[in-house]
Amino acid sequence: MPYGASHKIDFSHALQPPACPPNALQSSKMNPSPSPAPATSGLNQQPFSSHFMSKYVQPAVTDRDFRNVEYRLHNRRSVALYRCSRDFATPSTPKPDFMLRLHLNKFPAQHEVNYGGGWLKRMPDSYVLAPPHVDSRVRGNLQNHFTSLILVFPETELRQVAGELLDAEGKHLWQPPSKELHDTSISTLMRQLWESSCSSAPAESVLIEGTFISLVGRLLLSGQQKRLAIPKYESSASLITSKALNYMQDRLSEKLTLEEIAKAAGVSRSYLIRVFAQATGKSVHARLIELRIERAKQLLIQYGRNMTLDQVALACGFWDGTHLTRSFFEHVGVTPQQFRENS
Repeated sequence: MPYGASHKIDFSHALQPPACPPNALQSSKMNPSPSPAPATSGLNQQPFSSHFMSKYVQPAVTDRDFRNVEYRLHNRRSVALYRCSRDFATPSTPKPDFMLRLHLNKFPAQHEVNYGGGWLKRMPDSYVLAPPHVDSRVRGNLQNHFTSLILVFPETELRQVAGELLDAEGKHLWQPPSKELHDTSISTLMRQLWESSCSSAPAESVLIEGTFISLVGRLLLSGQQKRLAIPKYESSASLITSKALNYMQDRLSEKLTLEEIAKAAGVSRSYLIRVFAQATGKSVHARLIELRIERAKQLLIQYGRNMTLDQVALACGFWDGTHLTRSFFEHVGVTPQQFRENS
């Protein structure tokens, strides 16, 4: 099917776990009503609800770490959306489908997850696309509350929408994620998909279809952002500087070294120092601190008192709230608390 061709995606079959106290979730079972048999012309010859239940729903509902799990299942297409809250991070076994996870908390998670491409922090409104057949590891404070919105779909659904474009522009989708991504469009589309799936209005099926197709388009474009951000006419020095800045911007929560940044830019440490200063008039370290301060400003404005200073500091690569306060005052002239109150 060519890109943009119409196909129906319907999340009208909604499932919720039975009401029970959190400590009873371990023994509770989710027993959905039988799903209608799929049409023989569909992508899957088996009802997706049973396929999804055995891989995701049953383990989740019987897991006492989950506070609340709500699902939107499609009976014929291999697409499912669910929102879950839990209090304990655990590793997961490989699954045969893609998993697009959006972190909904207004503060960073206290643990990190690794899908094979590096350790990732669950930052507010960040998303991760885990390809099929990858497992995850976790580290840090595993006992912390976090909420996620997750879309699960197999390769067949991508090909149903993207067609030949998937092979030409989608190779990055099979790479284990090496960083969290922030894309306002994907965040908005995921939330729109969830809200639309809660409605039984016939017109919502059109919106759901368009939203899913838009999501696939944004995921395909995510591999092109870096290439599009650097015009072809840029000089070699400017290209090196852009690579260094992009690397720093994507990893502000990490404790970066000059050697790591130089390696990402493809040059030696000494050469990066010289080229970067010529292009920006600042040292690499000075510009990195500025980027961290700018990120701190954004978090202070966006989340206010929902994030503590220590949480803001860790999200921006500072050691703690004291380190953030000292650097923030040196660059902005006020403390983070004063900046937050005046924003």
